[in-house]
Amino acid sequence: QLYKRKEENGDFRGGPARSILFGLGADYKWLAVLYAVCLIASFALGFNAFQGNTVAGAALDSLGIERIWTGIFLAIGTGLIVYGGIHRIAKVADVIVPVMAFGYILLALLVIAMNIGELPGVIRSIFANAFGFEEAVGGGMGAALAQGLRRGLFSNEAGLGSAPNVAATADVRHPVSQGITQSLSVFIDTFVICSCTAFVILLGKVYVPGAEGIDGVALTQQSLVSHLGEWAQYALTAAILLFAFSSIIYNYYLGENAMSIMTNKAFA
Repeated sequence: QLYKRKEENGDFRGGPARSILFGLGADYKWLAVLYAVCLIASFALGFNAFQGNTVAGAALDSLGIERIWTGIFLAIGTGLIVYGGIHRIAKVADVIVPVMAFGYILLALLVIAMNIGELPGVIRSIFANAFGFEEAVGGGMGAALAQGLRRGLFSNEAGLGSAPNVAATADVRHPVSQGITQSLSVFIDTFVICSCTAFVILLGKVYVPGAEGIDGVALTQQSLVSHLGEWAQYALTAAILLFAFSSIIYNYYLGENAMSIMTNKAFA
């Protein structure tokens, strides 16, 4: 927030690369460019591929749609939105994100309400398997932490340095207010939504410890079907599509913002 700059069109631009450039000075532009290159590479080759593959897998499992068609749909839809710049991206995200989050939380709460008697046992199981003596001695706790860190990067990106690029676009009176908003987003995204997924899976009794060949999306779909019936997997597929789609258009802005550091030109 302190090192963001207002563009000629009135939009704010910021983020770690600009903090390096304007905070440390022009002598460190090479470091800002290095950060920008790393961000573009990681999101273009990693995050977008992961999110696109997730929604393609969900569409294949529930609707029988081949992955190539899902990829084409995502590419066309993303292009239509990002062509309108950051304002259109923000408008689409303002609609998609609350709807998908609220709808998914409602599904999870319905599952929890239907199995409320088993909830205490599930919570005990989570803590027992995460912090038990055998898990600590056997390396299970370390493996759980490592897995949590990996999943956390894809869930909320806390500590990654990407979210400040978008947070800087907000026009706020004080940086602290935007910081609180960003902290709240991490809480909702990870603590609330990810916990909902955990409860849905554990209450569904579909997961078999040590089982191979099943990913998280398919496991969540099967668990929802066991609770609510076949229609639930289609609702989950729609939610995943919205989650992934909003993430991909968000990732585009990150790359565009990073590119502008290297070229001194805004592309959106």
